[in-house]
Amino acid sequence: RVEKQTQYAADGTTVKSTFDYTRDKNGKITKKSVDSNGDGKADSSYSYKRDIFGRLTQKTYDKDNDGKADKTTDYTRDKFGRITKKVEKEGAKTTTTDIKYGEDGATTTTVTLSDGSKTETSLSKNGEKTITKKDKNGKVISTVKYDKDGKKVTT
Repeated sequence: RVEKQTQYAADGTTVKSTFDYTRDKNGKITKKSVDSNGDGKADSSYSYKRDIFGRLTQKTYDKDNDGKADKTTDYTRDKFGRITKKVEKEGAKTTTTDIKYGEDGATTTTVTLSDGSKTETSLSKNGEKTITKKDKNGKVISTVKYDKDGKKVTT
């Protein structure tokens, strides 16, 4: 099943861009093609893969619609369906996000860049946040803490 969405320029008649959506038998989007200049040809596209429950497992972006993914994002989930890992690859650059969920409602998110540097964000069940940045060797560069209202309490 394919659906089309058209965006018009401010004059209301000139086509600005068109989006074509392809859906699977369950109605989930599997591909989105984008004609960003109104010439009737897709300039870029996104593809989506899902698990048996319909949850997103991979997203790819083909910026020039040449059939080669320019950016790929893979998702891993736990038994509850929550995302526990996200890996984004764009050329030689990879960004990995690991998410840990505590039984008490706290979460810790660690983002690791291609160079090995990390940013760890911990959110307590009370809403207090701590952000710690580390270099590629694991040395702490900075730590900032915020209270439950988002007010910075330490640096």
